[in-house]
Amino acid sequence: MRAAKVIANFLIFFALLMQQSCDVSKNTEQEKKGVTEEVFVEELRTITFRYKITNNTDRIVFNEYIKIPILAQQFSRHSIKRIDANIKGHINSDKAERLTYDIAFERMLPNETKVVTISILYSFQNNEVYNHDIALIDYLEETELMPYKGQSFSKVLSLLKAETQAETISKTYRWVVQNMTYSGYIPQTYGAGYALKYRRGDCTEYMYLLAALLRGNGIPTRLVSGYVYSQNSIVSASDYHSWVEVGITEQWQVVDAQKQHIGGDDSMYIPISYLDGKSSEKRYESSHNLTVAMF
Repeated sequence: MRAAKVIANFLIFFALLMQQSCDVSKNTEQEKKGVTEEVFVEELRTITFRYKITNNTDRIVFNEYIKIPILAQQFSRHSIKRIDANIKGHINSDKAERLTYDIAFERMLPNETKVVTISILYSFQNNEVYNHDIALIDYLEETELMPYKGQSFSKVLSLLKAETQAETISKTYRWVVQNMTYSGYIPQTYGAGYALKYRRGDCTEYMYLLAALLRGNGIPTRLVSGYVYSQNSIVSASDYHSWVEVGITEQWQVVDAQKQHIGGDDSMYIPISYLDGKSSEKRYESSHNLTVAMF
């Protein structure tokens, strides 16, 4: 009897030990699963645009429209999850590869103002892949606004050329930061030639000069306009900005001499348009009877 009791107690102890082992194993698997899930969780953010749309005439107008660029659709680091707006519209894409929210106003009273609010829920990814084949074709081009093959650029380009692309980017960024003075907003677009000669301008001239000096030394560079804003914010006209992005370490990365940003977290930069370097950008398009103001 005593031997049987010892055996029974041993079997109970063994069963408890196995159960504890299974629980530990289960918890470990859950912890592993939790870590894996955290790695792939999407980072969701919200950006909100607000516009005042006014009939600028003293008469009733019909069939007016506005096209509001909301996010760039090509090469972008974000994916739209949902768009909410207080006025019904349609999402379209334009020739500049922008997504636009298009609204048609069938009838507006004299001097009537309508407020448009558009909120976009999107997921963000901080590592957009750099496509070498596309970049070499499209992002080394000389244009009227970036005439880097001109004689006035040759000396500076030679000065900024380094042994590696990374060193050239760093030297060029520092040179523009040290040699340019921010003028505040300028309505006209003057380009890299003006910026190099007068060493001043707004974010657009900073963008064109930096891009010209990088492209002139063989570094694929794209021109971007959009918004720089904190997470989950209502953006204003003052948040609108222009910058460049370079293809390095297999990713597109922001290089912004005017705001002195290079490397690190680019999540505050939201591309709206990728520019061709030939024509002036448009923040929106509307019929001529409408006045549009962001607020």
